[in-house]
Amino acid sequence: MAEQNFAKEVDVKVLEERLNGFQAVLNAQKEAITDKTTDIEKQICIYINFFKFLCGSISFLLAIISFLGYQNLKSLIKEVIEKQTEHHMPNEQQIKELMQKKIDENVNAFTNELKKIKENEVEKQKEFTSYQTFLDKLKNKNIDGFKPIEKDTVSLLDRFKEKLEKTKKEGEYTLGDRFFKALAERENKKYTDAVDACTRAIELDPKDASAYNNRGNAYSDLKRYDEAIRDYGKAIELDPKYASAYNNRGSVYSNLTEYYKAIRDYDKAIELDPKYASVYNNRGNAYRLSKEYDKAIRDYGEAIKLNPKDTSAYSNRGDAYIDLKEYDKAIRDFDKAIELDPKDASARDYTSSAYRYLKEYDKAIQDFYKAIELHPEDAKPYNNLTEFYIIQNQYENALAIIPKTLKIAGERKDRAIALYLQCVALAALGRDVKEAGQKLEAALKEDFFSGWSFESLESWLASAPLSQDKKNYITQKNGQLKDHQKRQKKKDQ
Repeated sequence: MAEQNFAKEVDVKVLEERLNGFQAVLNAQKEAITDKTTDIEKQICIYINFFKFLCGSISFLLAIISFLGYQNLKSLIKEVIEKQTEHHMPNEQQIKELMQKKIDENVNAFTNELKKIKENEVEKQKEFTSYQTFLDKLKNKNIDGFKPIEKDTVSLLDRFKEKLEKTKKEGEYTLGDRFFKALAERENKKYTDAVDACTRAIELDPKDASAYNNRGNAYSDLKRYDEAIRDYGKAIELDPKYASAYNNRGSVYSNLTEYYKAIRDYDKAIELDPKYASVYNNRGNAYRLSKEYDKAIRDYGEAIKLNPKDTSAYSNRGDAYIDLKEYDKAIRDFDKAIELDPKDASARDYTSSAYRYLKEYDKAIQDFYKAIELHPEDAKPYNNLTEFYIIQNQYENALAIIPKTLKIAGERKDRAIALYLQCVALAALGRDVKEAGQKLEAALKEDFFSGWSFESLESWLASAPLSQDKKNYITQKNGQLKDHQKRQKKKDQ
């Protein structure tokens, strides 16, 4: 009997040794589970005594308890006694076999669980390494809060945000995490989320000028200009040599048509960073909108000199040349923008306008349709083509385009302009304008800024072969849209 007991103890020790390797992990888990019912607690002493009687060895019982745990043992004994005694009482060998089966099942379960934990840890480490890689790549990028972000950098931002959210909890984000997350949210047009990310970055470091600058950008995207100006001012206060903050605040002032203030900020940005190409481009826009075309063209030229691949500088200079009625120069600049970016639909749109002024209508139409082909879901080139047909007195062609425009118009301004042009074309044909007019009036009750130029239509209307009543109606619609633009501009200010 003593030899048998010794053999049992040796078996238990072997099992205990098998579990030693798992102990560090198992210690982190809850080993005790509270009793689920009072009845089982009351029965346990009876079960233990019965089990002791059957096993004939208290040392074996204690070893089993230490291996399985008290609560697991209760469940096991309950199963043995209640399920195996329905027809007969189990003998000692049967109980040993059942116990060995349960032990093996537990060991296998422990082993599988540890494998899963290890696999999860390996996967987490891979994700963290990937996150760190993207973070390092972004840190090596010269990302400015307002300069256009290159496409490959946008992709990096998206991947970084994905890895960040997989590897860290919100409360674990560093200042760098929040900086790049805010940029990623903004690039995906999630401006409110970008504001939130910047605010949390500011909470981590209230003296971080870049966080205020980036939040200002997000506020600007949301047209919350007062808050944007305040944040840019705070960034400048924290870092008086922050050229980007001056540039960004200048752009907000330009949006508010406060061109003098905008140019003053652009001047300061250029003073701080004379090679800041996009500031010259932005200041050129402010000069052009102030009708200081020579200064605008000079600034666009400097922007191109500093960044020869900047398509917007070529397109903007082309616009200035159109304002000066130098259409050949405008087409040359638009063509260069298209050469740099063949998918630049806006440049195609502008080129068609220049050809229209030169009365090269076939080329104008060709570029209008090319712009539509490049961006078939953009309503702007459809509206421009509609206007072109109207000033060519091709009213039926104009009306044929409008249903498509209304179907794809994702922005309020595009829909309102399409309805306005529909009213003009219907009036020119002498057709019923009541329904279209009502829809336009309803659209003009909403908040948006159309930015529509009336120069071409007003020039056409002055000599159009229409009755005075028709001209009066179209003039009235022009006035409605102009009044809406004025009201919206004041509201934005």
